Amino acid sequence: MKKIVKILLIIFLSFIIMLFNSINVQAARQDMPTMKDEGSGFSSTEYEANTIGPEDVVTGASDFINAGAKEENPVNMEGLQNVSSVVYNILLTVGIIAAVIIGLFIGIKYMTGSVSERAETKQLIAPYIVGCVVVFGAFTIWRIVVEIINKTQ
Repeated sequence: MKKIVKILLIIFLSFIIMLFNSINVQAARQDMPTMKDEGSGFSSTEYEANTIGPEDVVTGASDFINAGAKEENPVNMEGLQNVSSVVYNILLTVGIIAAVIIGLFIGIKYMTGSVSERAETKQLIAPYIVGCVVVFGAFTIWRIVVEIINKTQ
């Protein structure tokens, strides 16, 4: 019980330290000239001169969205489909090979085993079937999604 309390206390204190150990970041606008001191740091008047208000944030966000709306789609859809098809086929082949090898292993173990080994092997069949359903179901869902996306293009 004391160990659990110590662990919870350490986690709580770590959280408090991370919470109060935040980094203070100050941003400057690009359109305003910077005023550097002769040393390596910035002057304190620079941060006052380059304050950014909420309207500047909204304007910057709008400019960003408008700049993105003007651009053409940079994603090559044909190349993406080709890569997706190759990855799909490779992973499906690996899944089929793994399912066959594991199925053969379970079958041979069942046929050659004694009564107690057969009972243990029967317990492996349910997870094997669930694994096959998950693997091949995931590939089927992926293929359906790819086909739907191809039809909408």
